[in-house]
Amino acid sequence: MNTQSSQSVQDSGKPSLALPFALFAATLLGLAAVVYLLVRPPQHEQEVVLSVVDAGDETSAEEAPVVNTGEIIDTLSGDAGIEIREGARYRVRIFDMSRQGSSGIARIGGMITFVDGVEKGDIAVVEVTRLRSTTAQAALLNVEQKGTAAPRTTYTTRQEPAASGPVLTGTVVRLGSKGDGTVEADGKSIYISGTKIGQIVTYRMKMERDRFGIGELVEVIGTTDSLPEAPAQPPAEDTAREEEELEVRAPHIKPGTEIEVD
Repeated sequence: MNTQSSQSVQDSGKPSLALPFALFAATLLGLAAVVYLLVRPPQHEQEVVLSVVDAGDETSAEEAPVVNTGEIIDTLSGDAGIEIREGARYRVRIFDMSRQGSSGIARIGGMITFVDGVEKGDIAVVEVTRLRSTTAQAALLNVEQKGTAAPRTTYTTRQEPAASGPVLTGTVVRLGSKGDGTVEADGKSIYISGTKIGQIVTYRMKMERDRFGIGELVEVIGTTDSLPEAPAQPPAEDTAREEEELEVRAPHIKPGTEIEVD
């Protein structure tokens, strides 16, 4: 009895290998899980079909969904029949700049389209981002060819043509409203700048209308004191001259005005 009890006590004192083995196995499993999480491929969300475009569908063109395939519509050969759509891409030529010079102007389907980041004459690929009732806005994708357009021209008011034709002679009988001397010839009042009442002058015609004309002084060849003093502004002839001059010279254009024309 004593011998068996002593042997049981000795056996119970030996360390057990089960616990270290379990801890080692748990450690290996944890490392394997971490490695798997690090190297596993990314998970993609499941695709969702929103709509199916069927070529054989009998849906009308107005009701069919518009699919943007990234196609570039060329407008360089003319935009007749081209429809401008928001999100569509076009190849355009910048034919002018906005008044502030911050945007280029192109035509797409007959509609004025503003594009930032371009210059006059550029050929560019753009994407329409906004449609208004009369204009559109487009974003620049790339400039395919830089323009070689000439700089903008500044236009000033029209200059009077140089005098031409034969040299005529007349006597200044009165002054017009602008201080020009007036010579009567063939029932017309000829206004000659730089002349005075009583002077006998030679002149060439610069402009001739039905009721008046404008002459250019060639020379003062003499004077006469026999003419009575006349009022400085006869109403009939001067009124006709001023009305016709206003019609010719466009009264809304003032000296120094800069005008943009197409």
